[in-house]
Amino acid sequence: GETPRQGARRETLEEIGLDRALGRLLAVDWVPGTGRPPLVAYVYDGGVLADEELGAIRLQEEELLSWRLVPREELAAHLPGALGRRVLAALDALADGSGPAELENGHRVD
Repeated sequence: GETPRQGARRETLEEIGLDRALGRLLAVDWVPGTGRPPLVAYVYDGGVLADEELGAIRLQEEELLSWRLVPREELAAHLPGALGRRVLAALDALADGSGPAELENGHRVD
């Protein structure tokens, strides 16, 4: 019963312990199902975290073992396939002010 924006905020709080207002929608990605129903992923601008917010990150250990900040050029090594393409498309939309990027399995729809 929640909107994608509400769900993203709730998941951010549950997964890393930060309760942040979300910025604009950067990307929408339709992902086909493989042994599960297809899904739609929404990527929102979470803003820039201050040092105290970075220090406040607490992982839900049942789902996440670690986190790190990585430069853009290393994202594909940490987020392979459609997930990496989705994040890069969202970063492009953020950088150039366009968007939201429409994606299918991480690939832009033209």
